[in-house]
Amino acid sequence: VCSNDDKKQTISVLKTLARLGDYRRLSKVCANWRAQLDTLEQKFPNFLSVVNYLRETCALSEVAFMQNVLDLDNILLESGPGAGKSYFCEAVANFLDSGRICHRMEVAQSSSAISGSDAFWSNAKNGSIFDAIALGLAPGSNGFPYANPVFILDEVDKIDTDGRYNPESALLSLMEKSTAKQYTDLCYPWLKIDASKVTWISTCNDSDGISAPLLSRMRKFVIDQPSQSQ
Repeated sequence: VCSNDDKKQTISVLKTLARLGDYRRLSKVCANWRAQLDTLEQKFPNFLSVVNYLRETCALSEVAFMQNVLDLDNILLESGPGAGKSYFCEAVANFLDSGRICHRMEVAQSSSAISGSDAFWSNAKNGSIFDAIALGLAPGSNGFPYANPVFILDEVDKIDTDGRYNPESALLSLMEKSTAKQYTDLCYPWLKIDASKVTWISTCNDSDGISAPLLSRMRKFVIDQPSQSQ
């Protein structure tokens, strides 16, 4: 049994899905990616290891089957406060230009912001994965909704894993490509979404505060504090 509000919400979602169609584009690397990454290195010299990783991946994408589509690992940036992690994440999202969503994990009390809440609840709401991919609510600068948006997770080492609704639970399946291919939002369990192309960039001050299962799903880069000249 659905309330009238639930029916209206579902009808609205179905209309949006009908308008956008079944498939989403994959954002491709821009033609001048080398110059853009050179600029990124100049702005963030203490993030050279990450920039070089982006260079390698961009170069591989040019000769891969899915030409110019990046297949990035889930990235984790570890450093103390003041290294510029959040600013760098925004710059990488601008470079990829596939849309972005940012979650502050230190204040997250459940996974509902990402994976939605069960339709059982009266205040059920779909999560940001569904919003970004299915509803196209985080488009790139050209207005297109993409299947590979950037999700920035700030301070993942401060996730409250002791609460009743562990925010980490949704991330474990979403950061595993095999399970992310069959992702379902809790609010719309009848609709499967391929979320395996999402780009995940996380930050932390100390990776020792991240659970082993979640840490194993990320490629960690330890970032030095910028020098005085930098």
